[in-house]
Amino acid sequence: MKPKPAASIIVALVVALLFWSSAFAGIRMGLEGYGPGELALLRFAVASIALLFYALLVRLRLPRTRDLPALLLMGFLGFTVYHVALNMGEVVVEAGAASFVIATVPIF
Repeated sequence: MKPKPAASIIVALVVALLFWSSAFAGIRMGLEGYGPGELALLRFAVASIALLFYALLVRLRLPRTRDLPALLLMGFLGFTVYHVALNMGEVVVEAGAASFVIATVPIF
């Protein structure tokens, strides 16, 4: 018999699913007051502050100096370019269509 997942895991999954599924509608609403680049910057500023508090709380160690160029490149392409492009796309495409297109990315 399989063990049942803990309630905390199920709650965490439900919360993550709700945030993830509402992201596209939230982006669409955010674009009413901000430009695509500004919205991406705002989202990551808030996330960076939250991560800073978490890193201080758990005493997360800094990355090695030799890893910084790769981290900066991956961060630029994987976060900055992706999110600005997503925000720019949602200026002309509905949130549902954007969600569908992003969901098919792993296929390609």
